Amino acid sequence: MELKGAELGPAEAFELIDGRAGRVASLLAGLVAVDTTVPPGRNYRQMCEVLAAHFSRLALEAEFMVEPPDYWAGIPLPLEGERVNLVASKIAGKPPLSVYAHYDTVPVGEGWTVDPFGGEVKDGLLYGRGTADMKGSIASLLLALEVMAESGLEPLYDIHCLMCCDEEIGLAPGVRYLAEQGYVRGDLLWLEGGGQFPMTLKAMAGMAEVEVTTRGKAGHSGMGFAGVNAVEAMVPILAELLLLKEREESFPSVYRALPIPGGASTQMASKFNLNMISGGLKLNIIPDSCAVVIDRRYLPDEDYDTVAGNIREAVARGAARSKALDVEVNIRHIYKPLVIDENSPGNRKAARALQLIHGWGPENWLVAGVSASTDMGDVQDVVPEADIVGMSPLGLASVAKPHAEDECVAVADLLRLAKQLLYYFCFED
Repeated sequence: MELKGAELGPAEAFELIDGRAGRVASLLAGLVAVDTTVPPGRNYRQMCEVLAAHFSRLALEAEFMVEPPDYWAGIPLPLEGERVNLVASKIAGKPPLSVYAHYDTVPVGEGWTVDPFGGEVKDGLLYGRGTADMKGSIASLLLALEVMAESGLEPLYDIHCLMCCDEEIGLAPGVRYLAEQGYVRGDLLWLEGGGQFPMTLKAMAGMAEVEVTTRGKAGHSGMGFAGVNAVEAMVPILAELLLLKEREESFPSVYRALPIPGGASTQMASKFNLNMISGGLKLNIIPDSCAVVIDRRYLPDEDYDTVAGNIREAVARGAARSKALDVEVNIRHIYKPLVIDENSPGNRKAARALQLIHGWGPENWLVAGVSASTDMGDVQDVVPEADIVGMSPLGLASVAKPHAEDECVAVADLLRLAKQLLYYFCFED
């Protein structure tokens, strides 16, 4: 006899998901096919229309939330089209629960051996831009909701699905806009914060983008005395920035780091990356400008104002020894840091689901952080009372694949995340 609804326990509900590898792969391939790379992010409405059709089929009411142009006008990137977020809800007077995923992706880049928008499955892995970060999470969510509807399982919550844009560029991410509009209701399942490992993600770094520009005077290279070389004028500033990098990357964080192979410390570490430099127009012209861009990841136990102030002071020390006619420093606060409560009821429930799915015990459970950044710091800034609960489909095959060529996710891990969600939605811990 087939069990339905309240007759189903977690084990029986998980069995309903096991046979749906083809279905979750099909769902994800359909999402990957829509190019939502940012910049420019021109296909956001198309993506939301695809998602709205899925949610409407599952009896969730979909609402398009378009950000006003002045909300994102300060983002210094070539953006195109509307900034559209989708909220899909099913309300029955139960406690609210928000479920978050972003659908935008980084650009494709070089080195792919498969079609980045093809959704090809090979050896149990589904390939495509955004599969690991984080359209795969959306496919798992849709599958969990499908199984819940088809089996008659009743959720414990009124579920509000927040499908958001512009996480990959920060500054004004879509989920912050929704939080400011009151759409983060109850606790928040963060479908990017964790993985199919015996762990709870505790903390993530904030991020500042720093651009330093030296100004010189153009001239003929054969008469260098008549100009001011802006590239050479950058050298003493770079020297001071590298000294600051050495000091600040040794900051003694209190937060444990995930034991990633090659990691230099057991604790989370600041990151001070001089990632881009540009200057000059032609070999025989003295360059009149030079720009350096720094990706500064700062820890939850660092102070942003101090971080920014230290950079300005280092640039000033270098500028005092530079021949630059002018030095400009622009610092943009892209992401805020995040710290979550691993002992909250929501995070304990998410951990219990993983233990049931994988057969793990709690004795070797890891609680740690990573020096990457997320828009959940913005949510915490706006809605500090929300319990942020991390989970994702990332496993051994995909944990290093976000933003990489041949990005992929294991179909089996998509099913595991769907089980974790189904447990969270429908079963008391």
